Amino acid sequence: TEHGPQGLLTGKKAYLLVATGGTEVGSAIDFATPWLKFVLGFLGITDVEVIAADRGNLRGDAARLSAAEQIARVLERDWPALAEAV
Repeated sequence: TEHGPQGLLTGKKAYLLVATGGTEVGSAIDFATPWLKFVLGFLGITDVEVIAADRGNLRGDAARLSAAEQIARVLERDWPALAEAV
């Protein structure tokens, strides 16, 4: 368009699960999350929910448990029928 590229996936939501070994998601050295949000935005997806399984090498099972709890909350909120089946 005259305003530049327009993404064709508007009105969609993305769930971004980010796993890291030592980097905290959202920190100054986390390049993956902002880059993936940029790419999704270019496609037209601006509603992005980030689920972090970060610092796995430091937090171990606690990182995985935290991510699993976040996923369970998302399922219950956004897909209650699916959450009941799991």
